[in-house]
Amino acid sequence: MSSRLSHAEDRVFLVVGLVFLALFLSPTTTRAVTFADWAAANGYGPGAVLPQTVSAQSSSIDVLTGLGAYNWTTTPTECLDLHNNQIAAIAGGTFSQPNNLTHLDLSRNAITSVESGDYMGLDDLATLLLSHNQIATLNSGGFSGLDNATSLQLDHNQITSIPNACFSGLSSLTYLGLSGNQIVTIPTYGLDGLGALTSLDLHDNLITTIEEGCFRELDSLDTLDLRCNSMTSIPGGAFSDLGTLTSLNLSWNSITSIDAGSYMGLGNLTSLRLHHNAIATLGGGGSSGLSKLTSLDLSGNPITTLQGGFCVGFSGTLTVLNMSDVDFASLTDLTPLYDLDSLTDLWLARTTNVDAMALDTLLDNLAAMQSVATEGVLYLTQADYTSLNTSGAGRLAAWDAEPGHHVQIVVPGDANGDGSVDETDALTLAAHWGLAGMSWWDGDFNDDGFVGAADAAMLAANWNYNSSESCPIDVPEPASFALLAMAAAWWCLGRRRF
Repeated sequence: MSSRLSHAEDRVFLVVGLVFLALFLSPTTTRAVTFADWAAANGYGPGAVLPQTVSAQSSSIDVLTGLGAYNWTTTPTECLDLHNNQIAAIAGGTFSQPNNLTHLDLSRNAITSVESGDYMGLDDLATLLLSHNQIATLNSGGFSGLDNATSLQLDHNQITSIPNACFSGLSSLTYLGLSGNQIVTIPTYGLDGLGALTSLDLHDNLITTIEEGCFRELDSLDTLDLRCNSMTSIPGGAFSDLGTLTSLNLSWNSITSIDAGSYMGLGNLTSLRLHHNAIATLGGGGSSGLSKLTSLDLSGNPITTLQGGFCVGFSGTLTVLNMSDVDFASLTDLTPLYDLDSLTDLWLARTTNVDAMALDTLLDNLAAMQSVATEGVLYLTQADYTSLNTSGAGRLAAWDAEPGHHVQIVVPGDANGDGSVDETDALTLAAHWGLAGMSWWDGDFNDDGFVGAADAAMLAANWNYNSSESCPIDVPEPASFALLAMAAAWWCLGRRRF
């Protein structure tokens, strides 16, 4: 009897198990979550007056069905926040209803392309955020109707190319973010129609080529960021159409040389960052055209040769030169630098194999550094100073003691090189938190190109350091300060949220 009962129980368990298995494997249909669903769940029925800022972020919205159920011209809504949902596409006509929107956030969704007419009807829109989606294709006419848009963020998508005239219709755009994509080249006609653009961010792509004439319509461009790409050279005339540019960042590429004509046309450029490339030779007229350059960062390059004519373009204007993290083993002849008559700030922190006598002669031949009327500052680490002063038989200390001369000892955490580690440096680190292609000036104190927790810890260890004091004072626990720095960083990231 017990045996038969056991077999019966086994059959029951088997049947129950099969039922559960069938239920588990049976296809299920999940209903898409619409904007109308979100509105209803938040007490906004059709025709209701929506608030000035509609915050529908992180609500699992799949499609924007239901937007047309509201009279957007009678609501005060100017900001529609839909970031961090599951929207995969923008159906044509979604925003055709008359509206007053000036800010639309669609970042961190699953949008795969920008199609013609997607954003028609957004006549007053100023800011469109599409970063952190899966956009691979930008189609012609995709941004039609956005005549008043001033900021477009397409960072961190999967864009591989910039089709000709894909940004047509954006005649008022001043900022375009395309960082963190997979763009290989900037085609000749890809940036057409962006005559009002003042800032273009193309960092962290795969760019190897800049086609001639690709910047020809960027008549107002002020800042161009091309750091962290794959360029090995800058073809002559590549920037010849950028006469309004003042800041150019080419750091963390693989550029091997500065060729004659590379920077022709950049007559208003004041800041050029070339740190952490593969530049071995400087000279040959490579600086021609840089007649207003005031700051040049060459740190972290394997420089072996300084040729005559290296400074010809900016000999009378350059005030800041950064050659930190450079091995001077082959740089025994520094005479090409003697022409830098306006140089007042020379960074040589963490350099190796610097000839103390050659440096002493260089300092004596730099007109502004030598003048009593202007303060000439040489930036070194304590180890640099000790080594150079010892090998130079005290000449560096003697130079430092002269009027108008100053050796500034910098420590990790002192981003601006003012001899102290304080709130200003912490804010600099926070503003660049999580970014690649950085330098000491941005908060990258361990020279790995990235601003993060390691740099925060170094800043914490030297908190309240002052070069006029014998040691740091009131130093908080490094771990505690690192947390504070990271909190500030998250605050900054939250404000820009790329």
